[in-house]
Amino acid sequence: MTRHGWLRRHAMPLLVLGVLSAAPAHAQAVVTEYRDYVVTVDGKDSGKTHVTITDQDDGTLVMAAKAAVRVNKGVFSYSYDVQATEWWKADRLVGIKISANDNGTRMELSGAADGNQLRLKVNARERLLRQDLWVNSFWKLADSRYHNNSVPVLDADTGREYVGQLKYIGAEKITVGKQPAKTYHFRVSGGPLTHDLWYDESHRLVRHEFTEKGQRVVVHMVAVRR
Repeated sequence: MTRHGWLRRHAMPLLVLGVLSAAPAHAQAVVTEYRDYVVTVDGKDSGKTHVTITDQDDGTLVMAAKAAVRVNKGVFSYSYDVQATEWWKADRLVGIKISANDNGTRMELSGAADGNQLRLKVNARERLLRQDLWVNSFWKLADSRYHNNSVPVLDADTGREYVGQLKYIGAEKITVGKQPAKTYHFRVSGGPLTHDLWYDESHRLVRHEFTEKGQRVVVHMVAVRR
């Protein structure tokens, strides 16, 4: 893995964006939520993430975001920009689109439902995957059947799959902005790294922590608007 591999493999899936089409005039109003996160590396502010979550009237849940990360450590500098979208329906991944610029190297990933499977394309390579997997953006909590159990995970950067172990740690209060918030702490292991994840009562991500090559990375929500 490159020196900045932790960003390519993990910051990118956390920072996801897309364009949402307007609902038909006769449809019920969609429900949209906006979440703002800051990214720190070894305690230093290194980027921001702006996430939009939309519950559409047909039952589709869309998570969208845009992010830019910059790391400067002496002679080492690194930049990362990403735009992507995930579409979910009945707790199944029915679409995904990611466009990233990893320090000058571009990556394109897209996927769409094909029957009961997901047809995934990473750059020029294409294959079929199961739909009932958890994307390592980790923006929403995995289905309850995976709690304290094994869980299939899609690495949204590479298109690879792995089997993780999802463990519930407990209920905890953390600060969001200046307000305390009740969260549920989970830990997922079994992949390249171990991730600590905190979700609010709507089972959406509030905080994400992991360490790679001695660098502590934290993605923390600072505001939510509806």
